[in-house]
Amino acid sequence: MALSIEPLLARHDTREAALKTLLELDDSAFGEVAPDLDLESPGLAVLEEDRTVLTYDDAQAVGAASAYTYRLSVPGGELPTAGVTWVGVRPTHRRRGVMRGMLDHLHAQAVEREEPLAALWAAEPTIYGRFGYGVATRLMKTVIPRDHGSLSKAPSDSSLRMEMVSPSEDREMTQGVYDTVRSRRPGFPAVDEKWHKRLVSDPVAYRDGYAQLRTTVVLDDDGPRGFVRHAFKPDWSKGFADGTVGVRHMLAVDPAAEAALWRYLIEWDLSGRVSHWNCPSDDPIQYWLDEPRHSTRQVDDQLYIKLMDVPAALEGRTYSQPIDVVLDVTDNDIGENSRRWRLSGDSNGAKCAATSDAADIELQVSSLAAVYLGGPSVLDLAKAGLIRQRTPGALEAATSAFSHPYAPFSPYVF
Repeated sequence: MALSIEPLLARHDTREAALKTLLELDDSAFGEVAPDLDLESPGLAVLEEDRTVLTYDDAQAVGAASAYTYRLSVPGGELPTAGVTWVGVRPTHRRRGVMRGMLDHLHAQAVEREEPLAALWAAEPTIYGRFGYGVATRLMKTVIPRDHGSLSKAPSDSSLRMEMVSPSEDREMTQGVYDTVRSRRPGFPAVDEKWHKRLVSDPVAYRDGYAQLRTTVVLDDDGPRGFVRHAFKPDWSKGFADGTVGVRHMLAVDPAAEAALWRYLIEWDLSGRVSHWNCPSDDPIQYWLDEPRHSTRQVDDQLYIKLMDVPAALEGRTYSQPIDVVLDVTDNDIGENSRRWRLSGDSNGAKCAATSDAADIELQVSSLAAVYLGGPSVLDLAKAGLIRQRTPGALEAATSAFSHPYAPFSPYVF
């Protein structure tokens, strides 16, 4: 087997031909029969040719991987991030180092581009820990029956009103909301015009029985305070209306606006339920429901983070409490990260440098990635045996410093 990792266009005369090879390989790797896609679709328009590779076994493409150029929100700011995506290996070539070779290539490229972080959504959670990724954000899948969806404890604001707009034309009304929430909550990529088109893309073949995607904006006289992108799936199979309101994206800048959106969805005519597959793990809906036992809420892993450059990543965020700690980091993937680092910082910034001082805390780089955005606490992972304390009190101090008031969250899959 003579494997070679090559740029997307290396063996193709046109982008169209290369994309056809990529899509065929993706179908094979994931075992799905995908409908024909417009090769100029928004979903493919965001693909970056210079960050996409194919692995060949002689003449056959057997693996693919890519990365998007992102700026990811982190506590206190944002950092350049490689958004790893399109990773797949043909079933005939699995467990032969194909994926390892492609990820090594993308990771090296990220280091060259001075991106301190890499991030991805994992099709299989067991895969990425060995590459140094940690689960940094979590989502809450929520299904609320209409008959048990009263929210008497939720705030209300009589100044709010609803306006429905086309998703393809909603950016002017939704971008400000997105940016405001992004400034508060770690885990959000920046969104430009090209990415907006990708996020609201609505091919009929992928609707799974749902009707056309729509956007509803909640606003007052000063402008938008929240929005939801949603679609309706009718169901008369039981002899009565029992449809589902499916939510793709929902964001709001304040509790009253978010509560208004939830009420709007729960009260939808001809529906039996609201289904939102991607709520933040701290979404207030779980505290507003009068009958929470009738709803379904399931917390799952979401965004996986890898620290490509430990000192740059740790210096790139701020800390809720002053911290001065020596971290003994083990990284089996990037050797330069494996050493002791003295981290000193507070809410204004941080410094991180290699040191020979004794370690206060020992941990794998995947555990450092897991706590990096302020999701699971340092103490939580220590209780699980994934972080070890060497200096009394270090765990509590690090837990306070790395914490963040908003649970980190990724608003969409990439």
